[in-house]
Amino acid sequence: MVEMDLKEINRLRSKIKTQPYDIEARLELGKLLAFSKAPEGAESFVYATRLLMQEDRWVEAISVLRQLLTSYPDHAEAILLMRRIFARKRTAVLPPSPPVDPANNQAVIATEPTSCKYDPSSASLPLTMRKAELGEVLGPADLFISIDDLPTHSILEGLSDQVLTHLLQMCLLVEYAPFTLLLDYAEKTNALRLILDGVVSIERQHNGSHREIERFGAGEIFGEVELLSGIKTEQRVIARTHCRLLELRADIVQCLAESSPSVWTNIWEHYKERMLNNVLRTMPVFAPLDPNIRRAFASCFWEEIYEIESVLVEENSINNSFLLLLGGEVIVTKIIDGVSRAIQTLGPGAIIGFVSVCLEKTALTTITALSSCRVMSIARDQIIEFMRQQPALAKRSRLEAIKRKNIMLHFIKSNY
Repeated sequence: MVEMDLKEINRLRSKIKTQPYDIEARLELGKLLAFSKAPEGAESFVYATRLLMQEDRWVEAISVLRQLLTSYPDHAEAILLMRRIFARKRTAVLPPSPPVDPANNQAVIATEPTSCKYDPSSASLPLTMRKAELGEVLGPADLFISIDDLPTHSILEGLSDQVLTHLLQMCLLVEYAPFTLLLDYAEKTNALRLILDGVVSIERQHNGSHREIERFGAGEIFGEVELLSGIKTEQRVIARTHCRLLELRADIVQCLAESSPSVWTNIWEHYKERMLNNVLRTMPVFAPLDPNIRRAFASCFWEEIYEIESVLVEENSINNSFLLLLGGEVIVTKIIDGVSRAIQTLGPGAIIGFVSVCLEKTALTTITALSSCRVMSIARDQIIEFMRQQPALAKRSRLEAIKRKNIMLHFIKSNY
């Protein structure tokens, strides 16, 4: 057996001499030599990592460094490479005006960890250190947390232990200090975040100040709206306490969905509920409603899909439903002087048919799908009956509908 290993080692050495940029050969050599802790094995891993970094294959580079540091935990160059990679993708973002700790009135600034030694048994990660693995299922013992530490959430329902273990291998574990800005208004993200422990607040700008609209704790997720719709929500997220989050990038979610299609289904169901509740909670018409009544109203919606060029609402026709656009894009047009004129385009989060339904009039414009669109719908008759039971809501809705109608008519008159 030893003789066969030596032959393979010599073969790989010869191959690397003639093909110095062969990543696979260097990785194989590193694995064979790692058992004996030979320095040549670490050098082979490091060289392969640098080649992967040159090709922007960051997740694979991290996976290689993880293997290296398991066998050579004090390897300085590997530690520096790991920190360099995570410095490119740092998740602790400093805002223009840093959050202030009310205890001492001092702004909280994220700093580099004082120690960067790789410790697989560590219970948590330093603020700016994150860990990502990709590849075979190694088991929870090799991770910072186990599947038993995962909170219960609908997006994880129906997933096997093997899939959950694979999830932990691929996603990033991120730790934040209190009062750290996680996501700013102008910051784009393409990841879903699951809170393991701690509390975060969701804020929006209102009249020049920051207004908290919601708080999430352990077991909650955020980031699914942008992940699925592609739009940047006008919110910022701040850690109110010490927090640990699991960060699932879009490519990781897609990878999981290939083996467990229910992943996308679960995320979509959560997204629909969150989007609908957010719209109803923030619309001036529905905001004053008791939360239980809002939830009852939301339960009346169902999902529909409109293919490209489908007409959602037709001008001068009775609109039979009130729609919330979940995904896709639509165009609003109106016949002016016998010619169809484009008024505007709308994306996820847009409300469609509100004016004509509330005023019980024919539609002012035509709304057509520019792409395949997912919508949440509620029938006209259900809305009318719901408003009959809620006179104050009916009054607010009518006033808001008249306001929106006048704005649209003024825009058309001013531009056409």
